[in-house]
Amino acid sequence: MEKIIGFCGLICSECPAYLATQKDDDNERRKVAETWSKEFNANMKPEDINYDGC
Repeated sequence: MEKIIGFCGLICSECPAYLATQKDDDNERRKVAETWSKEFNANMKPEDINYDGC
């Protein structure tokens, strides 16, 4: 995969939200939502994790 750096500063090919979306993997979306909810003190749900790049 080409190395694309998003507006957020993350490398898309390494971003867990991007990877979960590309694989259409609801279990991975759940994991990302749980992790980011704790990391960023936010209330994120698996359905919030959908990212196709900038």
